[in-house]
Amino acid sequence: MYKLGEQFEVNYENAKAFPANIVKGNKYRFTVISERLIRIEYSDNGIFEDRPTQLALNRNFGMVDFKLKNENNILTIITKYFILTYNKEKNFEGTKFNPAANLKINLLNTDKNWYYGHPEARNYGTPGINLAENNKVKYKKGLYSLDGFVSIDDSKSLIIEQTGSVVERTDTSKNIDIYLFMYYKNFQGCLEDYYKLTGFPALIPRYALGNWWSRNVAYDDKSLDELIKKFEINDVPLSVLLLNNEWHLNKYEDKNNIKTGFTFNNNLIVNPKETIDKLHSKGIRLGLNIDPSDGIYPYEVYYNKVIEYLGTNNGQVVPFNVMDPKFLDVYLKVLIHPLDNLGVDFFWLDYTNPKNSKDLWILNHFQFNDMLRDYKRRPMLLTTNSLVAPHRYPILYSGKSVVSWDTLKLIPMHNSAAANNGVSWWSHDIGGYYKGIEDDELYIRYVELGTFSPILKFGSDSGKFYKREPWKWDYKTFNIVKDYLKLRHRLIPYLYTEAYNYYKRGFPII
Repeated sequence: MYKLGEQFEVNYENAKAFPANIVKGNKYRFTVISERLIRIEYSDNGIFEDRPTQLALNRNFGMVDFKLKNENNILTIITKYFILTYNKEKNFEGTKFNPAANLKINLLNTDKNWYYGHPEARNYGTPGINLAENNKVKYKKGLYSLDGFVSIDDSKSLIIEQTGSVVERTDTSKNIDIYLFMYYKNFQGCLEDYYKLTGFPALIPRYALGNWWSRNVAYDDKSLDELIKKFEINDVPLSVLLLNNEWHLNKYEDKNNIKTGFTFNNNLIVNPKETIDKLHSKGIRLGLNIDPSDGIYPYEVYYNKVIEYLGTNNGQVVPFNVMDPKFLDVYLKVLIHPLDNLGVDFFWLDYTNPKNSKDLWILNHFQFNDMLRDYKRRPMLLTTNSLVAPHRYPILYSGKSVVSWDTLKLIPMHNSAAANNGVSWWSHDIGGYYKGIEDDELYIRYVELGTFSPILKFGSDSGKFYKREPWKWDYKTFNIVKDYLKLRHRLIPYLYTEAYNYYKRGFPII
């Protein structure tokens, strides 16, 4: 078993439920985790999972006050919030509960019942991966529902081993593992249980609450200096500079513009350490765009170390394999840590695989937790939504959005509905990323909304027609935008207090 660093280890004792809260039979197990939360398991071979998963890190909330009746093969569990009734004589049909006769869970003092396979159609929903190009947000099931309950199916999620590595579950076709939240109208109670189960939100660094700048252009030392001077001369505050994928070497043999790269292009930035130190001296933090999915190319400065550790053939592209803990270990230690040592503050993990969200979750999990080894800085990550407990890996990015009023209209609901999955830290490209038509009124409204949004991040594609720099607009637009960007920085102490309340108590920002 490959052992990763201590920063990836999880508490195996916390993952085990309080013994007195468990009601178990040959093929079923019910765990009353809280008065509002119950775990429902079925296993064809009678073996149940006590290890932590992608979703569930802590199943031990302590002793729960509930009543248990077991008469005439009818099992009944009663708490302040629900009554579970299970007919043990009528077994599971295949891999499913028989919703009519086998298992029923009733919200106390209501006519609302949950059963296996319930459509949960009255759920309010929460944003999925990103803002789509057709100006529609793809929503998935969230926590809040007018039914007063929600179920989360954990049957096929990855297992976190004691070493910190992750593995697939075995025989998922015949296992059921569901967490059912029966909160009725106590949604804050639902959030508290959700955070206790999955882990509380991360506390982001204070600098992340200021103004961000990102542009998909190949910045070099000269253009970076000019950009920063423009912010200073125009008295526009700046906290974060993001470099898109042009910062690294990206040409190999007959391939150009390779997404993956971990070596600074010295034709652009001659001395990365010196450049980063200069940014830090001005109070600006640096984030780098990375996407390891293309593999590791021979032009990387530490390529020889990579193949030495992995034992691969010299001169070949090392394929991306996120399920291999040794690959992850080498990826982080040999490629990421040297960038950390240069002073890079965080990474923008620009990887999306809609067919396999587990890959994205693994990258998010390891990329974020790897920063825990360094207690001089607070971990932060900009990434897309991996759907499972995404609040642990902030900040989420909504993707490349179209420049339009229709896109702007989506963002308020998007930010609000994100709380329905326990997420507060969503970022959008202020002004829109690409396509569309530039418009001064649209730009102003975007900045105004961004000022009162969780993250204010400028971002756009390359091209002379995209204007995100406030000083490139007319005098009126410039002054309005400048006032709002300065207001955002005056709000940072308040925002940081709310960020702490979110991290400590689970109170959403929006």
